[in-house]
Amino acid sequence: MNYRRLGKTGLQVSVVGFGGIPIQRIDASSAEKIVNRAIELGINFFDTARGYTDSEEKLGAVLKKNREQMIIATKSMSRYRKGMAEDIDKSLKTMGVDYIDLYQMHNVKDKAAIEQVLDEDGALAALKEAKEKGKIGHIGVTGHIKDVLLEIMQNEEIETVQFPFNPVETEGALKLFEMAEKVDCGVIAMKPMAGGA
Repeated sequence: MNYRRLGKTGLQVSVVGFGGIPIQRIDASSAEKIVNRAIELGINFFDTARGYTDSEEKLGAVLKKNREQMIIATKSMSRYRKGMAEDIDKSLKTMGVDYIDLYQMHNVKDKAAIEQVLDEDGALAALKEAKEKGKIGHIGVTGHIKDVLLEIMQNEEIETVQFPFNPVETEGALKLFEMAEKVDCGVIAMKPMAGGA
């Protein structure tokens, strides 16, 4: 497995990551086998979300056993400070870990969402507080709308960006890659196999 620096986070992540959506559709025993096999193959980056039903729980059950070697990323749709703070604590409890390497604002999709998360009582405020307390290591954003991501990536607190990038979805990607390089923002490819298309 090859590893790369994830932008200004400094994290060394496997070039192939593990997306947490599919394991919500299988039982815990099967999920454990799959996650362990991924680790055997050298994958150290695991991405999930509060919204992926029991994905955090299934991943946490395995990853907490080798916590220091694993890079855990999760995310929340909460747009405001209170909700995001609550979701961070829920993620920690659900996964059975005392910190999460990367916590992302999930699917920031329009100007209104940017304004909400960047407001003084927005989600970013909770993420910064959690980072200061050591609950999370780094802050990221995910989304599908390239112009929205280009705008929010200019905020210096944003350390990673996750967006669809695959042979089917390439529109606008060059500008995102250029901005990511300019601000040293780590890039996480979402749906690299186009969702199996």
